[in-house]
Amino acid sequence: MEVFWEADRPLAKPEILELSVERSWGEKYIHRLLNSLLKSKAIRVVGKVQLSNKYSRMFLTTISANEYGVMQIKSRAAFTKKDIPELVVAMFEGNKDNEIIEELEQILTQMKERDE
Repeated sequence: MEVFWEADRPLAKPEILELSVERSWGEKYIHRLLNSLLKSKAIRVVGKVQLSNKYSRMFLTTISANEYGVMQIKSRAAFTKKDIPELVVAMFEGNKDNEIIEELEQILTQMKERDE
């Protein structure tokens, strides 16, 4: 996913392999990875491009890095909504910022008002 976020544009499988220089992904692995990301709707096909004598699908991320992180946390088998406060507190460890706290308070107030 980092490759997609850094590129910030649609990518074909050969480009993904080329941009993933720190990884030693094989052709079969990248195929399974892309299919898994498609199935989870983390990426989508946005077209095709001809590369040499073959056509390749173009992929684009559908979620931000933060949304992906939340998706990973929520997909844990043991995750429950009771974990949310602890996760928020953990994110603030050593990073207390009153402006962000005020923004969160406003968001929570709006959420409460919507539910009433």
